[in-house]
Amino acid sequence: MPLAEALAATGRGDEALDILDQAIARGRRRNFMVEMPDMLRARAEVLIRKDNPDFLEAERSLAQSLDLARHQGALGFELRTTIDLARLLRRRGRRSEAQDVLAPVYG
Repeated sequence: MPLAEALAATGRGDEALDILDQAIARGRRRNFMVEMPDMLRARAEVLIRKDNPDFLEAERSLAQSLDLARHQGALGFELRTTIDLARLLRRRGRRSEAQDVLAPVYG
C-alpha cells in the first residue's frame, strides 16, 4: 500500500491502481483478509487522486471496505473508511448522506 500511495501522490495513478489490484487479488486468493478493508480504502483514494478520477468506482471500493470492516468487527478500519467515504460524498455535494454515513460509526 505505501508504494501505491506514493505512486499516486506523484501522479502515477494507473501504476498505483495496478499494484493495489494485484495485492487485492492475491489477498483474496490466499484468503488473507486482515488488511483487505484498508487495501480497498487505499484503492478508492488512488481512484480519486487520478488525473481522471473515477468517483463511482471509488465509492464502490469504499462500500466494499466498509462492509468487510464491519463483518470483521474492525472498528479502526471502519472508521478510516467511513471518514474517506464521507469526504467523497461531501466533495460530490452529498453532505446529508455524508453525515448519515459518519454518525453511526462515531456513535
